Amino acid sequence: VGSPGMANTDASMPQPVTFEALMASRPTVLAPMEDVSDAVFRRYCRELGADACYTEFVNVENLLRGCGKAERKLRLEADETTTAIQIYGADPATLVEAARIAEAARPLFIDINCGCWVPKIARRGAGAGWLKDPSAMVAMADQIVRAVSLPVTVKTRIGIGVEQQMPVVELAKRLEGVGVR
Repeated sequence: VGSPGMANTDASMPQPVTFEALMASRPTVLAPMEDVSDAVFRRYCRELGADACYTEFVNVENLLRGCGKAERKLRLEADETTTAIQIYGADPATLVEAARIAEAARPLFIDINCGCWVPKIARRGAGAGWLKDPSAMVAMADQIVRAVSLPVTVKTRIGIGVEQQMPVVELAKRLEGVGVR
């Protein structure tokens, strides 16, 4: 049997797991947690049975300015074949640029954080701030999907305010319509 993150279709050569195969397996997933889900913690969680892990969320503005902390969050170990890099920001253009940088780190997929409720994040339009303008969120996700070759997912939440104002199922269908997985 192959190592975590590897499908053993030929006893002599483990094959990388695809996004589709991973998701079809109903994986146990380590959620992205700021100041928690670093490389050491991800390795520990994989040893305990996590099938997939997310990095801490990466601030795209800091990444594009060359901030060392943001750059470190993108570094994946060779055995992190089922790890996603999560990015967040308020500007579609910087999110696209950061997604391309994240893609070069070779994660299994890229996740866009559109769910962080922390006021200093959401107030500036990042994280759950995207829920204030679902059409802009869908357009931003579409740009990222078209800019990278990796699968793209979106972390979101039910909405801001009354559910009738933000039917999340409809939003999810719109995101799927532009290629979000």
